[in-house]
Amino acid sequence: MHHFNHCLLACILAGSAPTLLAGSYIESRDADDVRQRLYIDGPLARIESDDADEYVILDMQQHRYYSVNDLEQQIVDMSSLLRKSTAAPKNSGVQFIKQGAGPKIGGYATERYRVVYKNTHCFDELLSVEALKIPDLKRYYTAAQQMDVHDIVADAGADAPAMEGICAAAASLLTEAHYADLGVPMSALDTRGEVEHEIVQIVVNISFPAETFQLPAEYERVSIADVMRESAHELLKDKALSEPP
Repeated sequence: MHHFNHCLLACILAGSAPTLLAGSYIESRDADDVRQRLYIDGPLARIESDDADEYVILDMQQHRYYSVNDLEQQIVDMSSLLRKSTAAPKNSGVQFIKQGAGPKIGGYATERYRVVYKNTHCFDELLSVEALKIPDLKRYYTAAQQMDVHDIVADAGADAPAMEGICAAAASLLTEAHYADLGVPMSALDTRGEVEHEIVQIVVNISFPAETFQLPAEYERVSIADVMRESAHELLKDKALSEPP
């Protein structure tokens, strides 16, 4: 994404808690009004988007990461992609240059930053340190520094950013881990000042039904390695069918 949470996951799967208390809900939208929603309660998070069949369940305490597809009734365990480290994210080459105070968004003060990559001004972001003081959001962005899926994903498609252009590459390099100190990304603006993405609602101290973070027991469960093997098999099969005899 550009410019994404209690009892233990075992308790969630068993459905032992009917309601989770004191969580946070964050809703955002892009320039096409496609909505994204982030639910956080303690160490559990759920991330979903209007334009995706899948949603993500993340356990920040147990370092578990699942992609759930309701259409295919399948759960992909992607936990092996998480990097478990207390180190700060490696230098991506993306620079955040402070421009001064930004407007309040959703009641939270912001700072405006110019985002520069390879000497190119790509976009601006309005970041809020004030919003980062919300305990759930602070926990989420701090955990992102220790559970960084980006490194492996980027290595798997290292040539893609070069084909997409410098600023697309800059956006692909940004993860939640970059914002653990700078602040919550409340809005992203293109170089003309047009809104590309913005948070439209933050609700704190909200209760969620337990099923919000529950993995459906009846769904097929596979690992990301299984998915990658199946994809490779399908590619080889398609190649064999396309080649002349």
